[in-house]
Amino acid sequence: MKDSALDFIPLLRGSFSKWIFTSLGIPPSSIFPSIKCGLEMAILNLLASQRKCRLSEILAGSDSFVREGNLAEYNKNSSASIQICALVDCNGTPMEVALAVTKLVAEGFTTVKLKVGRRGSPTEDAAVLHKIRETVGYQINIRVDANQKWTYERALEFGSRAKSLRLQYIEEPVNSVNDLIKFCEKSGLPVALDETIDNLKGDVIPKLHQFVHPGIVALVIKPSVVGGFENAAHIAKWAQMHDKMAVISSAYESSVGLASYIQLAHYVDKQNSIVSRIKNKDTCGVASHGLGTYQWLREDVSEQKLKIHITPLGGRIGASVEEAHSYLHHLNINKKKIERTYSDEKLRSYSIKVDVDECSYLVKLQEAGDRTNEKVVLLLHGFLGTSED
Repeated sequence: MKDSALDFIPLLRGSFSKWIFTSLGIPPSSIFPSIKCGLEMAILNLLASQRKCRLSEILAGSDSFVREGNLAEYNKNSSASIQICALVDCNGTPMEVALAVTKLVAEGFTTVKLKVGRRGSPTEDAAVLHKIRETVGYQINIRVDANQKWTYERALEFGSRAKSLRLQYIEEPVNSVNDLIKFCEKSGLPVALDETIDNLKGDVIPKLHQFVHPGIVALVIKPSVVGGFENAAHIAKWAQMHDKMAVISSAYESSVGLASYIQLAHYVDKQNSIVSRIKNKDTCGVASHGLGTYQWLREDVSEQKLKIHITPLGGRIGASVEEAHSYLHHLNINKKKIERTYSDEKLRSYSIKVDVDECSYLVKLQEAGDRTNEKVVLLLHGFLGTSED
């Protein structure tokens, strides 16, 4: 890609998708959100490398909103970092989960997140959280995520038992979007959106206005699900303009993705400070971003590890923006961890034709295992693979 072409990428102004289409010939609607995210990530990192700067500086330098807030001030702190939220293994007895949280707090985490809605009843979920508060106290933030598993009634049952827990928020408490506002008003618990955002189609921003209710305090934004950095930045800005926390989160990506998200999260944090100054309001708080999934990966695609550790100031777990940049700049893929062959079972290769909405797709399949009947269940998911996938 020529330098002159790179200079004309209108990043994060609502035109990145248009640039991808006009310059690369790829209609944004023709690719999965995760692939669009990967494409944007590659372009942004290429641009940062070409200009010898951090990806976060590319994002800030391209956004007039940030430029007007003083780009020099934005970039002056080389020790900049973001806060990280830990994802807790919610399996086990209440005491076992509480001890797991105690260990995370000792490591330096100040915000933890637990899944709820996976036990026998909302009462059991609340009992786990009460045990955590009893064990570690109230010096940490606790987030819970129901992943839209509960009916309105079950969610209220949890809410009635969780009022004293001072939850930072409960993510997606109900399985119907029509019950969200009603739950906010009835339960009094602060609510965050995640899957609700993911399920919005087309132009997302106008559709977010139905969620301006003050009981909705945060938006959890997964770039690989909402369709890339540009869409994530727009959603984050909408949240901040409406006094809601913007939390950048991941869907178990590798360290390559996490390093890029760290810089996006830094951009979003700085954007929040500028929005607050323009509105002459206090910020809605420094967000701990949902990038703690790195703890759950036993192996990674890179030979070096992405550093997430206690920051020099404040003694809390964070991720350095400069170290994330260095990780990407010196990235060395561990080819031994990438499986390109499979020899445990015999594979059958064939193709099937799928007709959808006046379009036809020819899908190449590789099948393993015993064949019990002639029916084929095909699961499609957008991901970044090779041309052979």
